[in-house]
Order: sequence, then C-alpha cells, then structure tokens
Amino acid sequence: MAHPITCSPFPNARKIYVEGKIHPISVAMREIHLSPTRLTNGTMEENAPVTIYDTSGPYTDENASIDIMKGLPRIREQWILDRKDVDILNGITSEYGKARLADSRLDELRFGYDHKPKVAKDGLEITQLYYAKQGIITPEMEYVAIRENQRIEQLETVPKEIALQHPGIVSEPILQKERSVRNSLETKLQQEEQLSRIISTIRRVNR
Repeated sequence: MAHPITCSPFPNARKIYVEGKIHPISVAMREIHLSPTRLTNGTMEENAPVTIYDTSGPYTDENASIDIMKGLPRIREQWILDRKDVDILNGITSEYGKARLADSRLDELRFGYDHKPKVAKDGLEITQLYYAKQGIITPEMEYVAIRENQRIEQLETVPKEIALQHPGIVSEPILQKERSVRNSLETKLQQEEQLSRIISTIRRVNR
C-alpha cells in the first residue's frame, strides 16, 4: 500500500532557516510556538518562540518539493566541488559495487539518479580535520556551528533575569517560568563547555 509523502510541520512549530555569515548556507531549525503564561493578576503574557535542533529534512518544510526517486538534495555537492581537491570517477570501482550494479534482479530497486563517486586528488587530504589544521573554515564547519548553537546569543540577557529579586510570595506560573529559563541556560552552557573542549583538543593537535 502506497503512503503519500507529506511536508507538514510539527504541531505548534514551523521550519525556519538561519543564514550563514561566512558562507552562503541555510541551516534548518524548528521554531516552536509557546502558549501564553497567565500572570497572578489574571492577564496573559506572550512567550517568544523557542528554536531547537531539527533533523527532519524537507519532510517538515511546506515549500519543499519531494521526489523520493531522486533522493534528498545534495547540499554538500557544490561545497566539495568548489574546493577543487577531488576527482570525479567514471563510476563505481569496488568489486562489490560493480557486482551489485551488474545484477539485473536489483533493477527495480534502483533510484533514478547516477551520482559518481569522488576521491581526493593525488597528494591532497580532504577531511574536515585537515582543513581545520590549515585554518580553513569550511561551509560544513559553519553549518554545524550554527546548528549546534541554536541561537544561543538570544540567551545573553537570561542571567540578569534569573538574578532579579522578587518580593515575598511567588505564584507557581512564575516559578515555572524561572525554572524553564534556568534549565534552558544550563543546557546552553553545557553545550558551550563541550564546544570549548573540542576547540581545546583541536588546538592541542595543531601544536
């Protein structure tokens, strides 16, 4: 039974894209819309949306056009070619790959594309670690940095909010909001610490 391909966003959320500052890249994220908070005086306070990590691909993008026979968009293809350090082979070179390609029983399972494999040019390295050692920030590096960052700069004012004193009795909604902000900050700080450790490791390797 065939199932239709859908591109609907998750409930109370929408797909957004954050643009790169170094390279012309767009990083997908999910923006979740929060319900208002009822304050002690009975009024409602609107909450800003929360941006989180998103790996759902085009399947939650209402503007995406999907053809499963062509596969997902090859986002890195042009990034790789622009570096001019790879050669494109004429076809599959492994014995296993050639045997599978010659097996006519698999024809009905094949997708409608013929992507050629790539190899590093003689004497060149094409790993992200190699580029990092050369001081090169690749589109892949910026993409991951933006994706993992998840708009952390928006939390710069959070410590001040947490530090605010409140008079006497505090309602549960306010306490819940403070706990939510504090937990969000702690999560971001943990991510920053992990990133700092990774950077320190790279620097030690470069020495």
